[in-house]
Amino acid sequence: ALPISRLWICFALCAMRAETHARPFASANPGFQVVLTNLGMEYAREVEIPVLQKELSSLTLPDISGSAHTPVGSIDYSLSSIHASSVNLGSSAVDAQTDGIHVTLSDASIGLDADWHYREHSFPHISDHGSADISASSIGLNLVIGTVRVVVCTSPSQSPASLKNSTPL
Repeated sequence: ALPISRLWICFALCAMRAETHARPFASANPGFQVVLTNLGMEYAREVEIPVLQKELSSLTLPDISGSAHTPVGSIDYSLSSIHASSVNLGSSAVDAQTDGIHVTLSDASIGLDADWHYREHSFPHISDHGSADISASSIGLNLVIGTVRVVVCTSPSQSPASLKNSTPL
């Protein structure tokens, strides 16, 4: 299984310059403030995409099995030993927008190898097995990481204090 939580924690640590602000307990906004700069998000994308590609390259899917009705009778089937044989994440982008941080992958591809087997329920119990190479290409993925408030930093030197009274996107 892909450790998504670890991946996004690493993404966040690479992307953000966090500053905590002490607030009174009666405050309407307790907690901390995080400033994500475009430069920081771009750095996180450059660091995390190879990590994600490596994680996906070792991907193993659970076996799939079941029964199906065909014109010649019912069969049992199974796909087993399903694992990634090739992964290419294509091009990627990260962007802050009003509804959150958008992570986009385009022109990605993946290849899978698997073993298959089937057996007919009724006489003469025909069965067969083999291996399969499965591929998908031109894959696009858009992920939106929701945020409470997004403020665009136009300069890496902007401090959180200067953003305090700025208008969100």
